[in-house]
Amino acid sequence: MSGKKTFDKKPRKTHETSREKWHRRTKYYAQGKTKEKIEQLKQMKKNEKKIEKLIAENANPNSFYDKYFKGELDDEMEEENNIGFKELIKNQVKQQTKKTIQQAREERKEIIKEKKKELEERKFNQLEREKRKKEKLKEKKILLQKTKKGQPIMNNIMNKLLKDIEHQQQ
Repeated sequence: MSGKKTFDKKPRKTHETSREKWHRRTKYYAQGKTKEKIEQLKQMKKNEKKIEKLIAENANPNSFYDKYFKGELDDEMEEENNIGFKELIKNQVKQQTKKTIQQAREERKEIIKEKKKELEERKFNQLEREKRKKEKLKEKKILLQKTKKGQPIMNNIMNKLLKDIEHQQQ
């Protein structure tokens, strides 16, 4: 019966006693399979997969760490107290951090420049719109002065003046 489950047994009618529960749990925890450990293992597996993906994405054959993992630097590692090797590692880390900081600064400067350009373009476009509006208003005023439909008020005043002049002449 090892390995196969049999369904001949009927389910238990009575509930599990507290003593039986305690025995079952102690067996489970005695094996070292606590819930926390299980969760930690799951998390570790997830993290390992993420790290493997990152390594695959950012693979650089000339990088220090790739050489280290391939075993190209084994000659330097033979001596455990090799000061030069430790300094090499420290320098590599410093250079990488400096590079990342410089890259971040450069990216930030580029973003700031782009934002400034966009602001200048917006201001320039706004000024152009205002100029166009003013020109259109001037054209409208000229048109209103020239056209008959655009001058009802002036026409009324002129008509009144003309009528007054005609009355005075008569």
